Amino acid sequence: MKKFCICLLLCLIPFFIFAQESSERKYIDGYEDLEWGTTIEKVRTKYSNLSKEWDADCMSGEECYSAYSGSVRRIFRFYNNKLYWVRVIYDDITQTQFDALSDKLISKYGSLYFDIDKDENTKFGYEWLLFTDLVVTLSVNNKINGFGAKLGEWVGVTYYSKSIMKEMQTVESENIEL
Repeated sequence: MKKFCICLLLCLIPFFIFAQESSERKYIDGYEDLEWGTTIEKVRTKYSNLSKEWDADCMSGEECYSAYSGSVRRIFRFYNNKLYWVRVIYDDITQTQFDALSDKLISKYGSLYFDIDKDENTKFGYEWLLFTDLVVTLSVNNKINGFGAKLGEWVGVTYYSKSIMKEMQTVESENIEL
C-alpha cells in the first residue's frame, strides 16, 4: 500500500507542475504584444522614441535599440532584423514597487520559478519556468562604477527567445576557427 501511494504521488506531480501551462496563457511568446521575430520597424511604431545603441554594446550580428519612458528604460535586441531579447530596467525602485512588480510577473507567468545564480553584479533573481519559447528573468543588480564601487541598485526584467538565441549560438560556433 505504501509503494502504491508513493507511485501515485509521483505520477500526479507532473500534473500539478504542468497545470499552470495547461490553463489559458496570459502572455505571448514575446514582449507585451510584440512577438519574437517582430521587425525593428514594427517595434518603432509602438515605441516612437526608439534609438539605436552604440554597436560596441551589441554582440556580432545584432542591432540594439533603447526606448525611455520616465525612469524606465527598455532595451531591444534584434538578430537579422528579428526581435529576440528585451530588458526593462527600473532605476531607483522602492521595495513596494519591487513587490508590486514581482506580484504582477507572478500573476502573468505563474508561480513556477526558481532562483538564478548570483555574482558580483547580480544580488538575486528569479527565472520563470515556462513551457514555451519565452524566458522571463527578474533580477536585482548592483550599479558598479569603473572603479568597482557599488553605487546603488537597479532591477531588470529580461525577456528572450530560446530558439533565436540558439540560432545565434549555432552561427557563432560555426564562425570559430580552431
